[in-house]
Amino acid sequence: AGRRETTEGQEETEREGVANPELRNRDEKEDKAEEKKTETFIAIPEGLLEGPRMAIFRGLVEGILVLRTILLNILGGLTDRPHTFPEFSKTCLQILEETNKFPGALQRAGVSSNKVFFDLLQIEHFFAFSLELFCFWSVWTPFPSLKIYPNPFQILSSAGANLLSLLVNGEKRFKSVIWRSPLFIRALRNAIRKLGVTRENPEDILPLCNLLRALCANN
Repeated sequence: AGRRETTEGQEETEREGVANPELRNRDEKEDKAEEKKTETFIAIPEGLLEGPRMAIFRGLVEGILVLRTILLNILGGLTDRPHTFPEFSKTCLQILEETNKFPGALQRAGVSSNKVFFDLLQIEHFFAFSLELFCFWSVWTPFPSLKIYPNPFQILSSAGANLLSLLVNGEKRFKSVIWRSPLFIRALRNAIRKLGVTRENPEDILPLCNLLRALCANN
């Protein structure tokens, strides 16, 4: 009897969907949104960042990839759902906090930054995501008139600068790749132009300064 009741309920739902195109379209949109959420997550391939000394980096990268998924899902509807802005700001801060941990992790783990660099570059979209973060605020700002401090888009730019510094320090030849990117040059120029230093926010320039130092190093 229970099976029959369930079947009748399913048939009633299906009939309602056929009779109500709006309901059917809504369900299809929800299904597509759910598919998009699952497609945005990127896993670390086997063989990368493995071993006891690399475990700390694996944990950091996994955390960043999870936050990346959350960030992209929020950004997809941020302009239409402004009530999600507090969650967006929180996610931006979490990403920055994770990227700030890499220099200390390198010192504690005692591994070559070159080894970390090659593993990171083999993770799908890691470099693209790092560059994308850096381009927030300086190039892609959905809310250009936003007047809050700290600006979450500027926070993302600082996180991107941290990741790009990690990659450049890991392999000096990577500098030539960065400098050949018109998008990076535009983002860098805009970031320098827009960034104002005051007594209240001197730490805001540190990620950008570290990136410039890494790019200008001779060795």
